[in-house]
Amino acid sequence: MFSNAIILTFDEQYKVYPNGFLGVDDAVISFVGEDVPNSFHPDLEIDCHKRIIMPGLVNAHVHLGEYLFKGMMDEIDFQELFYSCLFAWEASLDPKLVYWGSLAAITEALRCGVTTVGDIYHHAEATAYAVEVSGIRACIGQLIYGFALQRPFARRRKTLNFDSKVFMEQLEAAYQFAKKWDGKAEGRITTALAPHATNTLTPQMLEQVAKTALESSLLIHMHLAQMKSEYDMVVKKYGQGCVELLSQTGILNNKFLGAHAIFLKKTEIDLLARASAAVAHNPVANAKDAGLIAPIIALKQAGVHISLGTDAFHSNLLETARFAAYLHRVHTKDPRICPAREVLYWATKGGALALGLGDTGSLERGKKADLIVIDLEDLNMLPKADPYKTVLYYAEPKNIRLVMVNGKILVEKGSVFTVNLEEVKRRFSESVRILYSKLNKKG
Repeated sequence: MFSNAIILTFDEQYKVYPNGFLGVDDAVISFVGEDVPNSFHPDLEIDCHKRIIMPGLVNAHVHLGEYLFKGMMDEIDFQELFYSCLFAWEASLDPKLVYWGSLAAITEALRCGVTTVGDIYHHAEATAYAVEVSGIRACIGQLIYGFALQRPFARRRKTLNFDSKVFMEQLEAAYQFAKKWDGKAEGRITTALAPHATNTLTPQMLEQVAKTALESSLLIHMHLAQMKSEYDMVVKKYGQGCVELLSQTGILNNKFLGAHAIFLKKTEIDLLARASAAVAHNPVANAKDAGLIAPIIALKQAGVHISLGTDAFHSNLLETARFAAYLHRVHTKDPRICPAREVLYWATKGGALALGLGDTGSLERGKKADLIVIDLEDLNMLPKADPYKTVLYYAEPKNIRLVMVNGKILVEKGSVFTVNLEEVKRRFSESVRILYSKLNKKG
C-alpha cells in the first residue's frame, strides 16, 4: 500500500487526492482514495509523504531495436537516409542484436518512468523476449513491407520493388507473431499488425492488412504522413492523401494508431476523427529531423485521440511531453495552449487508449497497477505548486523514485531490479560493434 501521497488519478473527473492512499492486490489497484478500507491489510506500506503518485508514462510509438543505430542519425537528412541506407542497415539486423538493443532501450525507458511501450520493428519476437524479461508492458507489432529489405528498389532506386509474394510472407509472419504473443508475459504483452507506411505498401496490400486485422480484431499501428516524400508519392500515384488512401483500403475500419501524422488535409483530419482513430505525436524526433509540425491542436479539436511517442533513440517521455507543450505554444503563439494536465493525459491515459489498453493509464479501482512515484523534495521540484505543472515543467527522470508495472516494483531510486545493468551495457555495446562491422562489410 502507498500512503500519504499526492495522487493524480487521471480518472474521468481528474480526481486529485492531496493526502491519498492506494492499495495494490496482485497486479490490480484495489482502492484509491482518502482512506484505507477496513478490509485491506497490506503486507507492505510505502510512505509517500511529499511525493506524487501518477499513472506510468506510455510511449505509444517507438522502435526499441533501433536503439542500436543511436548516434548514426543525429544530424542527417532523414528522408535522404531513409531511401539510400536505412533499408540495407535494417536488413543487417538479427534477433540477438534486436534483443539487446530492445533491452537497453527498455532499461532506460523504465528509469524514465515509462511503464508501457507501443513498439513496431523488425524481429518482433526478440523484442517480446526483452519485454518479458524486463517486466515492462508493451503492445508489439512486426513491421510489414511490400518488398524485401534486401531488394527494396527497382530501376536504380527510382521506384520501390513491390513483391506480392514477399508481402504475403511478411503479413503471415506478422500475424503468427501477433497470435502467438498476445496475452503473454502475465498479460503484459498485447500485439498489433504494423504495415510500415502508406507509400511502402500498395493499396492492394493495405487492403489485405485491413482484412486480416478485422478478422483477428488486431490494432493497426503504422507510420502516417511522416515525410513529404511519402505524401507526394501517394498523391502522385493514387491522386489522394495518405489518410484518404487508408480510408479507401479499409485500414480505418479497424482500431487504428497512426504515428507522426504531419502532412494532413483538413478533410483527412475529419476522416481520422470519424474513424475514432488515434495519433502518436513524436515532436522531439520530428524536430530533430527538421520535420514540420504535426497539426496536433487541429486533430485534438476534431476529436482524434492524441498520444505521445519518442520514435527512436530517446526514452525520456517527460522531455517529449514538455517539448510538445512548448512547440505548439510557439506554433500557435498562444501560451494557454497545451495545459499541463492535458499534455500529461496524452503521456498516460491517452497513450494507453491509443494502444487499446483500457485497463491501464489511470489510477482507479480494478485498473492494472502501473504507476510511478515522483519525489517533490529535490531542489528542482521546489517550491511545491500545482502538481501537474510541477511534473510537466520541472520533473526529470532523477526525481522518479519508484516504477511499478502490473503490481511489481521494477525500479526504485533509479535501479532497475529486473536486469543486470552492467551486463546490459556490455552486451548492448558489443551488439553495436557487431552491427557496425556488418555495415562496414557491406560498404
